[in-house]
Amino acid sequence: MIQKANPAMKEYDPLIAEDAYLQALVAELADKKALELVAEAEARIRAETVATFQHTLMNIIKVRFPLLAQHVEGEKALPDSPEALNLLIVQISSASDE
Repeated sequence: MIQKANPAMKEYDPLIAEDAYLQALVAELADKKALELVAEAEARIRAETVATFQHTLMNIIKVRFPLLAQHVEGEKALPDSPEALNLLIVQISSASDE
C-alpha cells in the first residue's frame, strides 16, 4: 500500500488498511496515475510512429521522385497524422514514375 512510509508510521498500517475512505482514496490516486502513464505512453508511441512514417515517406519521395524531394523542405513539412502519412506512403509508393 504505502511503499515508502516513515518507519514510525508502520504501527498505523492496520488502521489504514481497514479504513474504507483511505482505501478508496489510494485506489483513486492509483487509477489517476495509471491513466496518466497510459496517456504519456500513447503520446510517445504516436510521436515515434509519426517520425517513422515521415522518415519513410521522405525516403520514398527521394528515391522515386528526386525533383519533388528538392521542393519538400524536410520531414516537418509533412503531415503529423499517422493516418494521413500512411495514406501518402501508399499513394506515392504506387504512383507512376515522373
